[in-house]
Amino acid sequence: MDQFTSSIGHLSSSILGIYVACILLSASLSSLCSGYVADLLSRKYGILTGGVVVLLGTIISASATTFPALVCARLITGIGQGQSISVVTIYLCEISPHEIRGTVATMLQLLIVIGIAMGYFISYGSSQIDSSLAWRTPFIFQASMAVILISGMAFMPHSPRWLRLRGNSELVEEELRLIQGSLEEQSREHASYREIFQKRYIRRSALADSQANFAWSWGVVIKIYACEIMPTRLRAKACAIQQLSNWLVNFTVALTAPLFLRASPSGPYFFFGSATLFMTIACHFLVPETKGKGLEEIEDLFEMTPRAKSSSVIA
Repeated sequence: MDQFTSSIGHLSSSILGIYVACILLSASLSSLCSGYVADLLSRKYGILTGGVVVLLGTIISASATTFPALVCARLITGIGQGQSISVVTIYLCEISPHEIRGTVATMLQLLIVIGIAMGYFISYGSSQIDSSLAWRTPFIFQASMAVILISGMAFMPHSPRWLRLRGNSELVEEELRLIQGSLEEQSREHASYREIFQKRYIRRSALADSQANFAWSWGVVIKIYACEIMPTRLRAKACAIQQLSNWLVNFTVALTAPLFLRASPSGPYFFFGSATLFMTIACHFLVPETKGKGLEEIEDLFEMTPRAKSSSVIA
């Protein structure tokens, strides 16, 4: 982008690659600490903390005048993203009734995908601006999303399971009533969405669904599953390790993909396709089903003997 070059200067492809990937590195490190923050401050304030850090990083990015400032800002943003995304997954799993836990928790991935798409459109539109606002505008929008997260989360209840873990039993019932009332109200509004899957729309819905199959399957279910199978006292720390692995793998792929594609244009597809096939087979035979079970039931399931557990493995 010429407007960026005139403000910051020309950057080589390798430097740009490092800039793009550095957010994943800081996110991986912060996600490792997110479990301690979520246990210490609460799930709610763990998310708020991440939102505030993201806001700080995006403000610095939008006002940066040098490339080192942009790199520092991106690292700060990654710290906030690693913190908030890790804890949001835990929060959604803990506040959701088991009947709709999967639906509620996948909303995070849906919003991430929508945000990525919005980012492309905003960047394309702002590229027509004949000033440094061409590349600053996307950061301004990103900051506005952080403000919305902070403002909304300030009014959300605490996780009842976290309150019970901390010994605040008197607040558990109050928060449960608040959460269940909100979910019941939403369930009355859900019926209209069934029209999407009626006969006249089913083909278009299936097409759109297949295009986003990673986002709603491997992209999010593995995060939910990692939260579900751990006991409450270990859930935050275990999910932090899961998110650390996720960010580190993303960082590695972002750095190596250009070299991999240059060496073998078809190689990455065979490699990742084979890995996916292997994991599909492993999940089919080795992973217990958690659908429709409460978090405490799932905890008991993983305490079973191998013979008793085999009856619950995905068939």
